[in-house]
Amino acid sequence: MNFNPNFIDEIFETWDHPDTPGCVVGVMQSGELVYARGFGCADLDHGIPLSPSSVVDIGSTSKQFTAACIALLVLDGSLKLEDEIHQWLPELPDYGTPITVHNLVYHTSGLRDHSMVAILGGLTVEDYQDNQTALEIVYRQHGLNYPPGSLHGYTNTNYLLLAEIVKRVSGKSLRRFADESIFQPLGMTASRFDDDGHEVIKERAVSYLSKEPGVFLRFLRNNHEVGPTNLWSSLADLKRWEDQFIHPRLGGQEFVDLMLAPGRLADGTEIPYAFGLMLGQHHGLKTISHAGQWGGFRTELLRFPKQELAVVMLANLESILPTRLAYQVAEICLGETLPVEAPAANAAQGETTIVPSALLQSMAGLYHHPQSGEVTELFVQNDRLHADLNGRIFRLGAQQVNEKQVDFRVLDVPLTIRLLFTRQADGWHILRSFPGVGEHEFVPVELKDQDVSALAEYGGEYCHPDLLTNWKVFVQEGILQVVYGRAEKDTLKPAGKDAFRAPNIHLQFRRNEAGKVNSLLFDTERVRNITLQRCGETA
Repeated sequence: MNFNPNFIDEIFETWDHPDTPGCVVGVMQSGELVYARGFGCADLDHGIPLSPSSVVDIGSTSKQFTAACIALLVLDGSLKLEDEIHQWLPELPDYGTPITVHNLVYHTSGLRDHSMVAILGGLTVEDYQDNQTALEIVYRQHGLNYPPGSLHGYTNTNYLLLAEIVKRVSGKSLRRFADESIFQPLGMTASRFDDDGHEVIKERAVSYLSKEPGVFLRFLRNNHEVGPTNLWSSLADLKRWEDQFIHPRLGGQEFVDLMLAPGRLADGTEIPYAFGLMLGQHHGLKTISHAGQWGGFRTELLRFPKQELAVVMLANLESILPTRLAYQVAEICLGETLPVEAPAANAAQGETTIVPSALLQSMAGLYHHPQSGEVTELFVQNDRLHADLNGRIFRLGAQQVNEKQVDFRVLDVPLTIRLLFTRQADGWHILRSFPGVGEHEFVPVELKDQDVSALAEYGGEYCHPDLLTNWKVFVQEGILQVVYGRAEKDTLKPAGKDAFRAPNIHLQFRRNEAGKVNSLLFDTERVRNITLQRCGETA
């Protein structure tokens, strides 16, 4: 497989300067590191450039290593995927239904995401958190997002609990078990789960936020939990990890097969997730990948197994989009061997059908899912429809177009996420299809002019025993606001009758028989269906 490395260099010209954070890029072909470069700076305070030896926090890409620890315990007979988690974690509440280790590995447990609960409870990045404090949040959660095995719903809690299970089964911390069972045998000398936060890590990169063009701020976190995240690694080490999937040294082919086995829901539906790895396709070619973000770090490990091609992206700036960049690099490397597909299969790459401007504008607006309360905003920018899905903005590409139905795909993602618009009497309805999650119908939200004088009836303090603090809702300068504990306030925008939305969250106020607001129901992508009562009042 021949490619011109200059074409890859051109992609990263924006960050190829000593006064900006940037990215380490690696390409492996058939076990050989054929491209390795750092662009930008690892530490702006000291002018240290990023290089292939720089060590970064790979965020949620860490999950495959936590899953690998579980796989090794399963293969040596110490643990079974069918084990009910209370066997190892008796402190967990009784959820009224079994949850297995299998559910944790494949994100089908229904457990609430403790990271989001912490945010909604008023904790900030400055607050100290480790595995024990994170577990205490999990132990307070007495409800589930959905019945175990019914859906695939990615949450950090699953891999926090897997880290604790590794500890209780093996008698070793996740860090020690991974060191002894994975990193040392594979020669991954720069890799470690950072469960301390105080130790020196040689060639550690610093992560940054963009304050304004050319101005960067260090992103400092005080979170040291491991399992879902906080694995530090380098390009050289990740190359050794990629080698394990070509010529396995740990656990043989049985280990690789287990790591790559797709999960299934209770009804037998296959989901595109394996042991901490996303399973997808690009131009019809099978892909195995996982992205990560932690602080200002952004990571992507992308593998084309049949072609024995892997791309590694290790960025230290929050505005860099490593997934999109990794696929661009892969396309350069694949070159003429990249299959040509029909337009519908090419959605992830942006090849789409033109939609008339008036038709696009008619689709813009708010839509909500009546069962979960989730709200999606559609808007037109640069002659293309965009979707705000749980606080993340995605471009949409149309595949088939007529006046009554338009079939869109979400662009720049490795999975096929479909939004089928159908014109009905009350406006456009959206049928959203997501692999492993199923289909959900979103209906248009009718927004009326907000009566500012009526906003006060939503004000007050709201409580729930599973959360870490009370919420305060109040009106300020004619705008409804919410504060979660000590966190900064969020502005609430109208999203229907008695409904409001803030970044990543939907709130539905409820009324008693007398018509007085007495509670609110909130939903986020990873924490669903919690009702807070107005403090001092009962349901």
